[in-house]
Amino acid sequence: SEIRGEGVVVSLLLVHAQDHLMNAITFKDLAIEFVDLYEVMNKRSVL
Repeated sequence: SEIRGEGVVVSLLLVHAQDHLMNAITFKDLAIEFVDLYEVMNKRSVL
């Protein structure tokens, strides 16, 4: 419907769900960065 130029209804629930999804993706990316950091630190015997 959006392609045809019709309006799209965006509900508060959809926005809330998208916010939760983006937060989950962000935390997953952050966790991966921490794992990578600890692996590097472990190889350098910093820990």
